[in-house]
Amino acid sequence: MFFIKQSVILRYYLGRLFGRPVRFLENVCASKSITLENVIHAPYCVYFENDNINKIPENIPAKIRNIEYWGDRSRKHVLEQLKRKEILLDRSIYYILKDALITERSIYCSGARHNLKKKEFSFRTFWGTNNLDEYDAAVFAHNYFSSRFWGHWLMSELPMQFGLRDAGLFVGHTSRSSYRDEEFWRKTLDLPKINNQRASFVHKLILRDSRVLDPDTIRSWYSIRKKIIKKSKAEKKIYIKRDQGGQTRCLTNEDELITFLVKKGFTVFDLAEHDGQELMTTLNNADIVIGVEGSHMDPVLYTVKDNGLLIVLQPPGRVSLNTVTNTSICGVDCAVYVCDFGEDYFNFNIKIDDFSAYVDRVLNWGCKNDTMYKQRLLKFQSTLDLQADTVK
Repeated sequence: MFFIKQSVILRYYLGRLFGRPVRFLENVCASKSITLENVIHAPYCVYFENDNINKIPENIPAKIRNIEYWGDRSRKHVLEQLKRKEILLDRSIYYILKDALITERSIYCSGARHNLKKKEFSFRTFWGTNNLDEYDAAVFAHNYFSSRFWGHWLMSELPMQFGLRDAGLFVGHTSRSSYRDEEFWRKTLDLPKINNQRASFVHKLILRDSRVLDPDTIRSWYSIRKKIIKKSKAEKKIYIKRDQGGQTRCLTNEDELITFLVKKGFTVFDLAEHDGQELMTTLNNADIVIGVEGSHMDPVLYTVKDNGLLIVLQPPGRVSLNTVTNTSICGVDCAVYVCDFGEDYFNFNIKIDDFSAYVDRVLNWGCKNDTMYKQRLLKFQSTLDLQADTVK
């Protein structure tokens, strides 16, 4: 009979050999899941105009320039998402995994293998006990598949770690690299540095299902906002300039838009030229934030003021509502403006006169003036015991 550790390691190699978990070792590790919360609906209110949404094509190709699209992003689908009044949240789910082997790309336990990264390993690394970090108990610090982009880390992995910061020692996998300004965000939120071992064997591993939008994630969003936002009387209107890495979303006449916004009193913030501290100082307690959809907009979730306004410019061929959805749940007014097609799905432009009139209409609107929405938001915040000044 193998020792438990050697059994898990053996299953790792047999699983790789056959391309799947090995059944006769399936019961070596026990797994227990804990599901929290009842069914909860989060209030949703995002400003949009039907004529503007009609710029989105009826059908979007599933794959363009080798970039996969997640789900249906047709005009019909986007309208359905925008017209909803609430969002059904997933339940908060935690797993207690017994005798788990964490490698650079996988977690092996209970006959399941969750791929994280694609890298090769040597047999000697896992069979020798001296080369394997071992813990009685720990918390897995990353998403199932790790965070692919900076925005995923900000909106998913960072709040997960913030919510579990008192649950025990964090452990991670070796292929995990630092994200943009991660050290600054950790210092700001008093989060410990993650131990990224060669490989780890944990007798009791706590793992959270971080693939979903659940109440515990939202609790962390509210808590982080409360810790970060410093109220001030000065009015802040910010345009966030997308850096050159965003090749799949290129606003061709951005200089023209910037000239217009600067005349309106906006400050232009270029992520490529500033660090995390400058980002926090500039965006903290912002009244209005405008920018092209993308992960560079995700810090706004934690920095725009209560009852502030976020306007997200959407490429007509690549619409994503993640940022406005998440920020709206935190009680911030959000609006979606679809730009005009350029040469293809990735290049687009904005008609300044049309956008100027649109901004004026948005400023005369506010979800906080919607009595039904206000009631739903108050009930939602009370249900989750959220502390915020989002509703006056």
